Amino acid sequence: MRRPQLTIATLAVSALAAGCTSSDQVPVPRSAASSLAPMPEGAIEVTVQEVKDSRTVLLTDGSQLRITGLAEPGACWAESGTTFASTTLLGKKVHITKSTPDASPLWLPNGTDYALLAVGAGVMRTDSADYPAFKQAEQNAASGNLGLWGPPCHAVPGAAATTTTTTEPTTTPPPAPPAAEALPAPNTPVKPKPKPQPPAAVPAPPPPAPPAPPAPTYGCRVSYRVTNQWNGSFRTDVTIANTGSAAVNGWRLNWWFGSGQTVKEMWNASYNQSGGSVNAWNVGYNPTIPPGGSLLIGFTATNGRNNPAPSAFSLNGRACAVG
Repeated sequence: MRRPQLTIATLAVSALAAGCTSSDQVPVPRSAASSLAPMPEGAIEVTVQEVKDSRTVLLTDGSQLRITGLAEPGACWAESGTTFASTTLLGKKVHITKSTPDASPLWLPNGTDYALLAVGAGVMRTDSADYPAFKQAEQNAASGNLGLWGPPCHAVPGAAATTTTTTEPTTTPPPAPPAAEALPAPNTPVKPKPKPQPPAAVPAPPPPAPPAPPAPTYGCRVSYRVTNQWNGSFRTDVTIANTGSAAVNGWRLNWWFGSGQTVKEMWNASYNQSGGSVNAWNVGYNPTIPPGGSLLIGFTATNGRNNPAPSAFSLNGRACAVG
C-alpha cells in the first residue's frame, strides 16, 4: 500500500479532470500546492532505459521497477497504456524511493506523480482508491469518458470471456432394410420399370464476397513550442498532427500543467482548465483533421514557479506522441 507522503494527492484532488468538465469544479488552491514538497526526502534520481508495460520499467542500473499506485492493466487498453508510459518516461530522468527493492512511486522531473497523472488521463486504473487524490482522479477520468472509460473499452479491462458450448454426439440409427419386392402372380405380365429421370440441375455457387476493407488506424503527434516569454507570462503554439489512416471528426486535446501555469487566452480552439488539467476542443471551422493533416492552436498563459513543457498529451482519450 502507498504511504501518504509518497503521493502528491493534495495537488491533484481536483486537477486531473480529463473530460469535458464544468465550471463549478474548484481548482486546487495554489497555496495548498506550494505547501507540499514535490517528492519525499531521500528520493533518488534514475533514468528509464526500457518500458516493459504500462506500469513496469527497466532502469539503467539493471533493476526492474513496478510503479506503485497503478492496477494491472486490462487487455482492452494495455497497448495505449504502454504507449503513454513510453512517451512520458522512456529515456527520462525520474525519481524513485528504495523502500522496497522492486516497487516504488515514480516522480517526473517537475515533481508530478506519474501514477496520478496516468489515472487522471484515463490511461490506467488505480490500486490505491482509498487515497482521495487517486479516487478523485479516477472519478474525473470516468466522468469525462477518457481513455479506457470511453469507447471501445467503456471501463471494461478485458474482453468478455468466451463461453464454449459442448454438443453431445448423436447416434444415428442404422438404415431400415429395403422392403421386399413382391413377385408377380403366375401368368401375369411384368410391368416395365420406369426410366430413371435425370438429376435436377444444381445451381452455381454465388461468387465470393469482396475482401473487407482494412480497419482504420488511429495515431497523433503533438508539438508544443513556447514562442515568447515576458514578465511571468508566455505564448505557446501547439500543433496537432493526425498520423492515423482515419480522419478525426471532432477533437479534444488534454494535457497537464504541473507548475501552476494558467491559460489566459486561446485561439483556434475553445478551452477550460481545472487545476493543472487543460482541455482544448475544436471550434466551428476546424472540427476535422484529415489523415496526414495537422492544425495549429495557440494560447497565452501565466507562469508558475517555473515553466516546464507538458510531458504527455491525449487526443480524444488516446495518448499522442510528443515532439
